[in-house]
Amino acid sequence: MASVVGFALQREILHSRQLKTLPDTIGSLTNLESLVLHFLDEVMILPETLGNLHSLQKLELGHCGIKCLPESLGWLSCLTHLKIASCYELESLPDTIGGLSNLESLVLQHLNKLMTLPEALGNLHSLQKLELWHCGTRSLPEGLGWLSCLTHLEITDCGELKVLPDTVGGLSNLKSLVLQHCKLMTLPETLGNLQSLQKLELLHCRIGSLPESLGWLSCLTHLKIAYSDELKTLPDTILGLSNLESLVLKHLDKLMTLPEALGNLHSLQKLKRVDCEIESLPEGLGRLTGLKRLKIKQCGNLKTLPDTIGGLFNLESLVLQHLDKLMTLPEAIGNLHPLQKLELVHSGNLKTLPDTIGDLFNLESLVLQHLHKLMTLPEALGNLHSLQKLELVHCGNLKTLPDTIGGLFNLESLVLQHLDKLMTLPEALGNLHSLQKLELVHCGNLKTLPDTIGGLFNLESLVLQHLDKLMTFPEALGNLHSLLKLELAHCGIKSLPGSIGWLSCLTYLKIRSCDELKTLPDTIGSLSNSSRSTWKSSLPP
Repeated sequence: MASVVGFALQREILHSRQLKTLPDTIGSLTNLESLVLHFLDEVMILPETLGNLHSLQKLELGHCGIKCLPESLGWLSCLTHLKIASCYELESLPDTIGGLSNLESLVLQHLNKLMTLPEALGNLHSLQKLELWHCGTRSLPEGLGWLSCLTHLEITDCGELKVLPDTVGGLSNLKSLVLQHCKLMTLPETLGNLQSLQKLELLHCRIGSLPESLGWLSCLTHLKIAYSDELKTLPDTILGLSNLESLVLKHLDKLMTLPEALGNLHSLQKLKRVDCEIESLPEGLGRLTGLKRLKIKQCGNLKTLPDTIGGLFNLESLVLQHLDKLMTLPEAIGNLHPLQKLELVHSGNLKTLPDTIGDLFNLESLVLQHLHKLMTLPEALGNLHSLQKLELVHCGNLKTLPDTIGGLFNLESLVLQHLDKLMTLPEALGNLHSLQKLELVHCGNLKTLPDTIGGLFNLESLVLQHLDKLMTFPEALGNLHSLLKLELAHCGIKSLPGSIGWLSCLTYLKIRSCDELKTLPDTIGSLSNSSRSTWKSSLPP
């Protein structure tokens, strides 16, 4: 051991499950700056000489058997980083910890027997970061509020912690407060005194209401509340959050309404609602003129969106998922002219899309999935001249695509999957000259591809799978001179056109489980000149 200690003068890392003691001579390492002790399961105590390491800046203890720390810990005046993790027998921290005048970061993790923190914690006037994870802590010291330099406080999985001290409001420089998996039922009114707070996250807590003083947090930019079974309302004072940019509300089973004051959050750019029981959104939603992203998910009782949604004239992304009772979209959705992304997923009662969707002239991505009652798409779809991506998946009652689809002259990706009643594709498909990717999967009633498919001269990938009634390929296939990838699987095709040999750029051809296809055309041999060709086939030899 002596030789190991003598070797590392500035940094020492010890890992040994057999080591039972550290020698007192460790205190002679006066130039040591970093000491990491991991997996010293048999080491019950640390020598008092530890306090002689006057150059020590970093001390980490992990998976050690220690029950207490030496009083001399407080002599480490240069220490800036202290981390203690998975020391399951540790029951207390010494009061002398208050002597660590330069400590900037204190991280305590998986200390199940650590029930309390010393009042002297409040003397750590240089402390900027305090994290408690999986500790047995039942209360925090009143001195917590004296940590005037603290900028980050995170308490996670401290299941016995039920209250925060009122003095928490004294953390005048706190910028981030994260509380997760605690038994907290209330927050102190002094929370509103955290005038530097920018981020507040409350996850898996039992908080039934938020303090009125929440609205005093004028610097708050990020607020996330999730997995709280007791929270029923948000205070009207929320309107005071004048700089709030992101509001995330997830899995709040008892939150039935949002306050009208929500509309006063003029700096809000992101609003996300997931798995809440709300039946309507406030009319004030339309006053969120700074909002750029709106996501509403798993709000099974939500039936409509307010007409005022059209006032979100900076909205760029609208995602609606798992809204089982949503039957229509407001006409005003067409006023969202900056909208670039629209996703409608698992809204099984949505029957139509408004014609005004064609007014979304900046829309780049449209994803429609699991809309089982959607029977038609509006003709105005063809007006989406900026659209680059269109996905129609599990829209089982959709029978046709509008001819106006040919107006999507910037479309690069078209994915059609599980459209059970789709029998034909419009001739106008061939006008999609920018199309690079076309996928047709599980469209069991699709019988033919239009000859105009040959007009897709920029198409690079064509994937056809589970098209049982597709028996032939148009000769125009050979006109796809940019095609790099062609994949056929579980299709009913009986023959491939000879023009397949014209696909001079093709590097990947996969044919699998096309049982009716008995032979390949002779012209396919001309593809073998490409040294990068990949051949995968289930054809009989």
